[in-house]
Amino acid sequence: EENYCYITLRLPGVDPLNKAQWPDQHKWLAEKLEELFAIFDPLIEKAIEGTDLDPRSNGLTKTEKAYLGYWQALTTSLKNSGTPLRFRRYDTDAYLPCASPVPGYRTGVEISMRLSTIEAYFGTWDTDLTKELRCLCTDNKPALAKALDAQIEIIHHPRNGDLWISAWKEADLADTKDWPAQHQWLKHAAEGLTAA
Repeated sequence: EENYCYITLRLPGVDPLNKAQWPDQHKWLAEKLEELFAIFDPLIEKAIEGTDLDPRSNGLTKTEKAYLGYWQALTTSLKNSGTPLRFRRYDTDAYLPCASPVPGYRTGVEISMRLSTIEAYFGTWDTDLTKELRCLCTDNKPALAKALDAQIEIIHHPRNGDLWISAWKEADLADTKDWPAQHQWLKHAAEGLTAA
């Protein structure tokens, strides 16, 4: 027998067919999803850790295990660091999103085993906010690169309308002794992008 539990959040007084309202509706949905992730991810993590429901328990490739180990070490080291960034439940992906402290934007960190790079990113799908972010990127790119000790890339997908700032640097991901320094840089870069 399967049991289900639903949580429903409704925004009254909206017309889902009115395209003019879509940006505000999308913004509301994104904010509520961030809030739900922040509340329930730690609870789910604790409930299934070490059980057969934990997708991290077995059957992983070497690369998936490497990602999993890196994210586990990162979230552990940053748990008591005082960072305002709330990382979501880690998995075997190459990226780890976190709840952005800036409404309308998304942020997170990413690593590449193939390229030996670590990266923090910050961006949005909101077309109004992309214009603001583009101006910020253009005016502050050199200063941002210097402050974060990173290469800065501006990534724009015209088809989707999203815009992202990526701060990245090379790192030896196989050197576990260097992980604490990498984790501190990722924290510094992610916080720096959201503060900019």
